[in-house]
Amino acid sequence: MQRDGGRPGLVGLVNLGNTCFMNSSLQCLMHSVPIMRVFLTGEYEGDINTVNPLGLKGQLAMALGNLMNSVWRVSKRAHASHIRLLYLA
Repeated sequence: MQRDGGRPGLVGLVNLGNTCFMNSSLQCLMHSVPIMRVFLTGEYEGDINTVNPLGLKGQLAMALGNLMNSVWRVSKRAHASHIRLLYLA
C-alpha cells in the first residue's frame, strides 16, 4: 500500500502476482461509506461468529478491519500488508 502525501484513504495496494482484481475489489469496499463506517467504528466485531465450524471464525472480517484501519487511520505510513487476506480468501 502506498500513501499519497499522508492523506488517509488515498492509497494504492501493491499487486502481489495476480492480485489486481482483489485489490480493485478491496478499494471499492474500503471507499464505500456504509462499509467503511461499520469497520472503522468496530461495529462488525459484535457480529463475528467464532463458533461456526464451517466458517473462518471471523479471521477474514478481522483482516479487512485491520486493513481498513491501516488505510484510514494511520498517517504517513508508506505501506501496509494485505497478505493476510490472500491466505484467507
